[in-house]
Amino acid sequence: MLRSLAVGAGWRYRAVLDSRKLQGGLANDLAEQAPEVLALVNARREDLAVLPPFRGVHIVRDPRDVLVSAYFSHRNSHPTQDWPELVPHRQALRAANEADGLLLELDWRAQQFAEMAAWDYHDERILEWRMEELVRDPLPYLQELFRFWHRLAPQPEHWAAGVRRFYNRATGSVARRLHGKVTLPAWRARDISPTALEQAVTRHSFQRKSGGRSPGQVQPDHHYRSGVAGDWRKHFTRELRTEFKRRHGDLLMQLGYEKDDQW
Repeated sequence: MLRSLAVGAGWRYRAVLDSRKLQGGLANDLAEQAPEVLALVNARREDLAVLPPFRGVHIVRDPRDVLVSAYFSHRNSHPTQDWPELVPHRQALRAANEADGLLLELDWRAQQFAEMAAWDYHDERILEWRMEELVRDPLPYLQELFRFWHRLAPQPEHWAAGVRRFYNRATGSVARRLHGKVTLPAWRARDISPTALEQAVTRHSFQRKSGGRSPGQVQPDHHYRSGVAGDWRKHFTRELRTEFKRRHGDLLMQLGYEKDDQW
């Protein structure tokens, strides 16, 4: 959604999947790319120190759902291009049954969960959202974010805004197909209209991304597998519950997903 909105507004957009894999580091990458909108996936607290002045949003998810989602994604659907380490891990997951595979994935999630625990959840520059609430009704959250950025248009959308989005997406598509060899000028917008937010939510809904399924209609080998929160309850064995509590029970309480270890 964020990429679609940024491109449609003519803003420079950059997605970084893992700042540790950037040649020269995140600071040099940002200096070279100069994005106006940055999607810092798998963000770490230390990444914030090299960012220019910013306002952002940080999204957390129940670590148990993170584990189950990662297991199915890494076993079945996540691209291995640019991630060679996933290839042997996928082979190990496919050689194991689900119970043992989830334990293998739990080992793989250790660093991610440590970074979640180390995050500063009281940074005034950053809105803190839960994925479970965001996916239930994304539009109010997008409105909140663009107000936070002072980039939500207060007035009804003018017809020219729709033309602008079409032009910017078309020229952006051409540039991607030509691998950046040709760059056409963007028709920049100052604000994002409520209409554009509504269209982004519709265009990137789970139903459209999953090929027509509703949230809760599971397709295990699809990257958009389930679409509902709390799916971990269907997959946690007694052994996995015990091991997860031992390793990451404090994280669940820190994030407010559990009050104690009696789950």
